[in-house]
Amino acid sequence: MAPRAHPLQAGPSALQPAPKRALQLVEQAYAAAARGDADVERVAWSLVVGELPERLRGPVRARIARLSSPALGASLDAADEVELARCRPSHWPLVILSLATAALSAWLYALVYGAAFAGGFVVGMYLHELGHALALRRLRLPFSPPIFVPFVGAMVRMDRRPERLREYATIALAGPGWGLGFCALCLLGWYAGGPPILATLGVVLAWVNLFNLLPLGPLDGARAFLSLTTRQRAAASAALLALALVTLQITPAVLAIGAALSARKAAPPSGDRATLVHYLAIATALACLTM
Repeated sequence: MAPRAHPLQAGPSALQPAPKRALQLVEQAYAAAARGDADVERVAWSLVVGELPERLRGPVRARIARLSSPALGASLDAADEVELARCRPSHWPLVILSLATAALSAWLYALVYGAAFAGGFVVGMYLHELGHALALRRLRLPFSPPIFVPFVGAMVRMDRRPERLREYATIALAGPGWGLGFCALCLLGWYAGGPPILATLGVVLAWVNLFNLLPLGPLDGARAFLSLTTRQRAAASAALLALALVTLQITPAVLAIGAALSARKAAPPSGDRATLVHYLAIATALACLTM
């Protein structure tokens, strides 16, 4: 999936008439301020100022004036900082929704698989999503807390798309990377004399994270492949097929088929070797854990 156009490029008409777009512009203004991009911050505040409550427009216009005139400096007065902070959308409703969906998933899993497996499985999924969230934070991209869908999975929603294809791959592979770490800890705990449920969790979650590397649809593998050239995708397919033959597993073969299909789609002219190596390393480690 190609990156969408930056919302600020759409001009003032992009604000009609959705409050959600106004909140996104506020987040973009704060993100631009955090990375020192005065031009983007000024444009974002300029687009959103008319959508804000009257009491907040003064501090925002003062901020725009400072950004427009370097001689005035770009720093906020303390009072303006307090007022502008009120523009930030509250994420508490989404945090509560995240906790509620996690609890619902754990309860439903417990009814089918038992409480111990349910708790560990939800923790494993949460750490997978935490990997995505931390990558988004490092890239200064706004996001929402993870939402769990029982017997389907979980997801972290990006409120703004990355500007570079490699950033898509960084975000996508962070989830399976954290999932790999949790699976390894579970299996190490079992080898150290822990209960058998740790082995079950390690193997099942390793398979879930491995399948999530399938480069098709909305899965993490599809986003990781966005930065790969056609030749790199074909190389990934060959490597995954070899992995399937060595480990005698079906899942790497399925991933190889997905990679071959992805090689037939549009690809960037310049490749991303680091992402290819990162992807294959995670896939190999997860496949070994499921043996």
